[in-house]
Order: sequence, then structure tokens, then C-alpha cells
Amino acid sequence: MMRPSPILILCLAACSSGGAPAASSASEAPAPAKPSAAQPSAAQPSAAQPTSQPTSAPAAAAAPMKSSAGGLRWEAPAPFAQRAPKSRMRAAEYGLPGDAGEGELTVYYFGPGQGGSVQANMDRWIGQFTQPDGSDSKAAAKIAERKVGDLKVTTLDLTGTFDGGMAPMMQKAPAAPMTDHRVLGAIAEGPQGPVFFKLVGPAATLGSAEQAFEGLVGSLAPAQ
Repeated sequence: MMRPSPILILCLAACSSGGAPAASSASEAPAPAKPSAAQPSAAQPSAAQPTSQPTSAPAAAAAPMKSSAGGLRWEAPAPFAQRAPKSRMRAAEYGLPGDAGEGELTVYYFGPGQGGSVQANMDRWIGQFTQPDGSDSKAAAKIAERKVGDLKVTTLDLTGTFDGGMAPMMQKAPAAPMTDHRVLGAIAEGPQGPVFFKLVGPAATLGSAEQAFEGLVGSLAPAQ
């Protein structure tokens, strides 16, 4: 009897197995690579590589505040802080911060020919101060006249004990006399009548704002 050849045996074995090679199972498929902690995915940036944030531009220096009254305009530079006036008599009002205590700048305008003469108001402001040694405050007061453009401006500088006084243009009288206080005043004779500027506060606070007050006076000009 003739034996089947090796080739025939191989063919029979292939036919009995279905003729097609078996596919790889899912468990044998390579798993997708997972991003490691050292290599963050693009969808989730790491803390070491933050997303770009728009940076804000540096704040610009505050511009002087412009105000006007009685046909005059002026600029109040820092550290003056404009605020709502406490009285209808005040055309404008500014706070002045300071470690020794707050100062206050008030601006008055009453209309053409109103508010009294320059000298009467200077005397009134001086009368709100007394000297520790009992001497006359008029002798300690520094009064000067100057021209700012075509405007005549009279200024006052006086230090002493402030009691507020009682007058139509008074600063509210304090509960008790306030020692070591100072007043810087300016009366500008504008085209529509005088405009009164009165800065009162602790002497140390006003000392740090003396140049700012000078800048305000120097900015006085007819309103456009």
C-alpha cells in the first residue's frame, strides 16, 4: 500500500484548520502610550508650562484733577484727592492724607463782588489761629502778593493753634483747639470775582504738600 506523501499531509492539515491564519486577539494589541508625568499632553499643559496670560500694562501716573469756578480753572496735583463738598458754599473740596492727620483744602466762590475783600478774608483766616506764646498771629502770618499770568493772587502761610473761628467762610470749628496746625491760603482775583483757596491741617501734613499747593496756585488761569 502506498503511503501519502508529506505534501499531501500538509495540505490536509491546512484544510482542516479553516485555511485562514488566526487573527491576533484584542488583548495582544499594544495599548496606546500614556503620557508620563514628565511629558504632559498637549491638551493639559503642566504647571511648568502655564498657558500665556495677557499682562496688564503698568498703570499710568494719575493726571492732575482739573476744576473751575468764578471764571478760573486750576489743577490739583497729587496728593490732593477730590471729593464731594460737605457744603453748598464750597465750589470744590479736596482731602490731603498724612501720617500726622488729614488736611482739607476747600475752595469758595460766592459770585461777582461777593465774599468780602482780600484783606478782610486774610484777617478772618488769621483770626482762626492763636500762637502758643500768646503773641499776635498777624505778626507770624506770611502774606504775599504775586502774579500768575495776568491774575493777581494773594497768599497766606501761618502756623499755630487752630480753633476754627466763626465766620461766613469758616472751616467747621473743631471740638477743641488743634495745636501745631497750619493754613496755606490763596485768594485769586478772577474775571468773575474772587476765588478763595484754604488748606488747613497738621503742620507736618501740610509741609509734605507745600509744593503741591504751590503747583495748584501756579496752574490758575482763566477758564476756556
